[in-house]
Amino acid sequence: MQSNKAKQAADFCAMVETVDSVKLARKLSNHLQHSARTLDILLQINIGNDPAKSGITAEDAERLYEQIAAIPHLHIAGLMTIPPFENTAEESRRYFAGLRQLGEKLCARGLRQR
Repeated sequence: MQSNKAKQAADFCAMVETVDSVKLARKLSNHLQHSARTLDILLQINIGNDPAKSGITAEDAERLYEQIAAIPHLHIAGLMTIPPFENTAEESRRYFAGLRQLGEKLCARGLRQR
């Protein structure tokens, strides 16, 4: 999501599924500071390292998770990805398996928000 849309998302959305930077997370939080709301977010992971896709690399996910977990008014509800196009579902499964493994790694290291 473009950071210039943060106010609208904070005002009208129950969840933002495309958070890939601390800058965007802070903007969302700033727009929520005068409300009692907590916004669920998903961290967008570019699991296939596709240059045409947005998101952070799997290698940067732990650092971003730690930074965003400390930002008020946000709840990291999980991870999301849009994998590169493959010809079959079977070929695409490896990307989702990689995302699942990343999520398990983050949980095993105790990286849970509040």
